[in-house]
Amino acid sequence: MDEAREERRQQPRRRTLKGGQVVFNNRHSTVDCTVRNISEGGALVVFPHQITVPDTFELNLQDGTVRACRQVWRAGAAIGVAFVSAERGLELRLDGETLLRLGPAGDIRQAPRGDARRSVVLALQRALAALEQAS
Repeated sequence: MDEAREERRQQPRRRTLKGGQVVFNNRHSTVDCTVRNISEGGALVVFPHQITVPDTFELNLQDGTVRACRQVWRAGAAIGVAFVSAERGLELRLDGETLLRLGPAGDIRQAPRGDARRSVVLALQRALAALEQAS
């Protein structure tokens, strides 16, 4: 492992040997992989052979852990990934009003109530249907 790469890490990584899958293409494509080291911020992912995966994808580990990832570097059949920062969470806004706010772990921090909740659900369903048709 390149010493310069080690020095740029923000969190120490622990050695591991976990099986997993890289999932992408709206969950229609998977590639088996092995996670060789992992930290709170990222991981070293190794494939059985050199393969191209998208810059962002989901990493599903055999222990049930699921992490959104961004590819940081590539060397042959190995890639270094950063876990997409969940520190910001996710916020759904409409006309300047926050309708839904999710925290780092997908926990609901703010949600609409009553009729507003139904409106948000219907709007999300319409948006998802439009995205599926566009794919």
